[in-house]
Amino acid sequence: MSKRNRQPDTVPRGVTLHLQRDPEDCRRQTERIAVCVHAFMTVKPKG
Repeated sequence: MSKRNRQPDTVPRGVTLHLQRDPEDCRRQTERIAVCVHAFMTVKPKG
């Protein structure tokens, strides 16, 4: 539960404010970002 209150330093201020305003939308956004990051890490471009 306390996880939501601690924001990592990498999260921009606007995002943090948005998270506090709409936690449900924040969760969806986070999931989307996680999927993108996972895809990027898995399929690294060669070169």
